[in-house]
Amino acid sequence: MNQRILNRSAIILMTLISLAAAPPMPDRARLPSLSLNQLRRPVSGISSGINVRRNVRWARVGRERLYLDAFRPRSEGVYPIIVNIHGGGWSFGSKEMDEGLCRYLAKRGYLVFNINYRLAPVHPFPAQVNDALGAVIWAKDHGRKYWGDPNLVAVMGDSAGANLSAMVAFAYDYVAFEPTYNSPGLEASVKAAVLIYGVYDLTRFDSREDAGIEYVMSYLGGPQTLFPERYLKASPIRYLSPDKDPSILILAGAKDEYLPDSLEFKRRLDQTGIKSQLYTVENAEHGFISLSLTRPAQEAFSVIADFLDREVKGKRG
Repeated sequence: MNQRILNRSAIILMTLISLAAAPPMPDRARLPSLSLNQLRRPVSGISSGINVRRNVRWARVGRERLYLDAFRPRSEGVYPIIVNIHGGGWSFGSKEMDEGLCRYLAKRGYLVFNINYRLAPVHPFPAQVNDALGAVIWAKDHGRKYWGDPNLVAVMGDSAGANLSAMVAFAYDYVAFEPTYNSPGLEASVKAAVLIYGVYDLTRFDSREDAGIEYVMSYLGGPQTLFPERYLKASPIRYLSPDKDPSILILAGAKDEYLPDSLEFKRRLDQTGIKSQLYTVENAEHGFISLSLTRPAQEAFSVIADFLDREVKGKRG
């Protein structure tokens, strides 16, 4: 999380490049004023073969409107659905941070819904979990309009988004959570989850010396000594069960200070009998997935797509 702050300027640069390269879907009105054609020329290859529809409102909570961007192949077909949840310590960030990965997966034959969700401390736990669950239900309910297959759905996220993705994978039926969006007969279960350098047991944050403690306390409203039940409820590791069997890819950087969280979560998945794979990217630190043109990010993109091809599309070999 600290590394993400250091890399914020690079992330902003990558976001601007991605935004410049984005063609709208045919039914999307043109954006006014800014000359996107001039900005698009140096990076025209980034957009080839995909369509993008921006800022689709998927939910409204009080006065708060929640939006997503939809990425899909330009060729007509029926595509598996991925719901992507950005990182940022549950407190900052936006869907644009992960646009490079979303574009890559759309080119590989997926419909990707890249979501925004409510942020702490204005919206404390469990608002973020409720939004993540609701977004998956929305994707199943509306996926066909975007050429998606609602029976083939995966969730994906980095950092805090990985924590939320793991909550979707294993706590989708926990009665205390109330999905922001609901539709009769649909639930937020998924076939697979891609978890990128997340934290999965928030009860370990019991000292002000722990890296990232300020984000956890902002998210959960204070220290664990005051709110022990919140720390338990926000920990995906609490919900592991042999009865829940989505395929899991855990991905982390070898230089990430949160790598031990990924290693421990993998150990607990193995202990529970849940199918999972751990992939460590060499020379990568926290936040690298947003730096789309770097070698670690490109390596991770390929690993993620290959995993989804196997576990969601059912490809072998």
